[in-house]
Amino acid sequence: MFGEKTEEWSKKQNKKLPVYKTAKYAAAYDEAKGLLAKYKTLTEGDFWILMHETAAGDKMSYDGLIIAHTACLKLNDEQPADRRFRPSCMALEKDGYGNSLVYTYSCEDQGIFEVGEVNAKNCTVAYPYAMALKRCFDRVVLKLTKIAYNGVMSDSEADELRSDEENEPLREDLLQECAELDLALEDLAKYLKKTVDKLTNAEVESAVKRKRAFLAKHPEGRRE
Repeated sequence: MFGEKTEEWSKKQNKKLPVYKTAKYAAAYDEAKGLLAKYKTLTEGDFWILMHETAAGDKMSYDGLIIAHTACLKLNDEQPADRRFRPSCMALEKDGYGNSLVYTYSCEDQGIFEVGEVNAKNCTVAYPYAMALKRCFDRVVLKLTKIAYNGVMSDSEADELRSDEENEPLREDLLQECAELDLALEDLAKYLKKTVDKLTNAEVESAVKRKRAFLAKHPEGRRE
């Protein structure tokens, strides 16, 4: 599930490394598996694995699961009215610390106070207001649904964790899969509002999973 493997490709070493699953990942896995059973609008393609190469360089560590922003939108729609995100509770802070752009969400009866912030170091996209709002929205939804308590974080948060990956080349096996599935990197980059050279392996892998899941349900969608 979620594209788990016994070995993962190391871009630094140009070889496969055995996988190590952390306790945090195990908790996130159980949480996400429960979500798929509870919310029929969610699919495995809404999640991808957060991983990193260990300091010793002998294993690839599974650290948690990332949920897509679109999945957070679906989750929010399925909540009772009193547990949904309320736009009226959001405000734009005028004086963010260190020139940060900050949205705050404060809802007393929900017991939620949250923020979504961007700055020059953790956001390189050309739409900082949208990114700050997205981060705030996702954080609120994941707290309201209590998903955030078990190692699941949104892809808007993962942007910061993936910043180093943008300088690493895309894996040859992923490029081959894209070709087999007729998945255009240009279209993916446009959807993510990035350039092709800034796409990460995790983003492409997630898109491949979604395309495979789609074709499994709609085989007529594959070009001959």
